[in-house]
Amino acid sequence: MILKHFCCCAKCIPQGIHERWTTIRRHSFSLVEHRYFEWFIIVSIVGSSITLALEDVHTRQQPTFSEVLEIFDKIFTIIFTLELILKWFAYGIKNYFTDGWNILDFVIVVVSVLGTGLHLFGVADIPAFKSMRTLRALRPLKALSKFAGIRIVVNALFGAIPSISNVLLVCLVFWLIFSIMGVQLFAGKFYKCVYVGTHDRVAASENVTNKTDCLNKNFTWENSRLNFDNVLNGYLALFQIVSY
Repeated sequence: MILKHFCCCAKCIPQGIHERWTTIRRHSFSLVEHRYFEWFIIVSIVGSSITLALEDVHTRQQPTFSEVLEIFDKIFTIIFTLELILKWFAYGIKNYFTDGWNILDFVIVVVSVLGTGLHLFGVADIPAFKSMRTLRALRPLKALSKFAGIRIVVNALFGAIPSISNVLLVCLVFWLIFSIMGVQLFAGKFYKCVYVGTHDRVAASENVTNKTDCLNKNFTWENSRLNFDNVLNGYLALFQIVSY
């Protein structure tokens, strides 16, 4: 960082606070650019991800374990917040937001801080705010900005979106053709007779051959979730088939 001083009438403009501010920014820059600091943040990201992964349906039934997870969650939130503040000092707020990866980090930190704040105020379990805590799952995305190789891959994927869109358009055209063919051949032919309670297909011994027989024996005449009754359902069926 270069600082110029101009003199007027043999007297230099007082530096004072500018020198202290420059010193703070210089030390902040040296810290955030240090490789040990980078590795510390990476370890914190891994630890935060493990903490989130340890939460399950039984966590609330174990108060001690749940409290430990909450403590670690607060610690990692503080670490990521301090990292954000240090980078603001080091790079400047305006320059910080010129990088898309920094914007991603900022969003993740804001979500983490809001989630922790909601928990401290005891309103985290209110349905309107519950989704905010859920967004903590975005934290592992911070790792993307820490490795140059991963950043290159992600940037390449975003750069390939226009080409991928063309491929998707071709796929949709072919799926439309096969969906129309499916409607012509299989519309209304995926219905089946099932038991009322279990929705299992009735046994062959019931001798059910059509809808009338099914209803007369107090069974249910039910359509399969995967069908070709119309083009949209055909699209959905084809998508499920190709994604198996």
